[in-house]
Amino acid sequence: MDNFKKVLLIAVIFFLPFIASAADLSFSPASGSYPAGQVFPVAVYVSSPGQAANAFSGTIHFPADKLNVSSISSSNSIVSIWVQAPSFSNATGTVTFEGIAVNPGYAGASGNLITVNFRAVSAGQADIKFSTGSVLANDGEGTNILQNFGSASYSITAAVQQPAKTKTEQVVQQVAQNVAKKVENAANEPNALNIGELVATLFLLILCLLGIIFLLGSLFIFIWRRFSRMVLSLRKELGKLKYENNLEERELALLREKIKNTNLSIRAEDQDFHKMKSEMAVLNQKVSALASEVEKLKASSQKPEQPLPPLF
Repeated sequence: MDNFKKVLLIAVIFFLPFIASAADLSFSPASGSYPAGQVFPVAVYVSSPGQAANAFSGTIHFPADKLNVSSISSSNSIVSIWVQAPSFSNATGTVTFEGIAVNPGYAGASGNLITVNFRAVSAGQADIKFSTGSVLANDGEGTNILQNFGSASYSITAAVQQPAKTKTEQVVQQVAQNVAKKVENAANEPNALNIGELVATLFLLILCLLGIIFLLGSLFIFIWRRFSRMVLSLRKELGKLKYENNLEERELALLREKIKNTNLSIRAEDQDFHKMKSEMAVLNQKVSALASEVEKLKASSQKPEQPLPPLF
């Protein structure tokens, strides 16, 4: 018994990823009863709760003697791009589709792919099913995770017979038809030419044209005045800007003149400084010469006096 549990546990662990990532295609409603001539919708859903899928395709077969497709809708579809737009053939009894859901794809229990509007044709049992199909996972490898194909069965009953009309209803219908014919004939008969009505109509037409011309003229005058005021305002602003620009240019010229004068003053002062420096150098040389003379005088005054030679 313990060995059996171990084997069962290993099998569950091994197959769990495949079970979790399985996808199904199904129909909704999967059954129903409809009279011949009635149109009823059948939605095609994909279920992939454990794995995001991004590509879906399928071929649906239906009995062409019992059902016909009147139209296919994809307005509520999870598909973003149709590789093969949903199409049908009532001659072969097939519906085909192939599309892509952009990244991250679809993961859920009831993603609408298409809605097929069937028309019941004749009484009997109508079974629809998938002959081919695929649901590719958004795993970078395009793994087909489709596991189950759904099917549906519908009971088509005979068309409901309309009850026979009573004699009163037949008389009312006949009167209505006669009145409609008379109205149509009256509308087709040419009317006699009425000069007064024609003149009045032309007069009203002329008044309407004059009113339109007056309105257009008023609108033109209003627009022209607004445009003239705008142009005048722009000219004033432009003149103001030019005046301010001239003031700024004058101030800039004065500033440049001041800078030029300052540079000339700096140069003159620099020349005076160099001249004073030269004069100081000359004075230093003279002071050095005087110092040398003073030293010589000191040296000569410190020598001993030699005795005078004898006179006799």
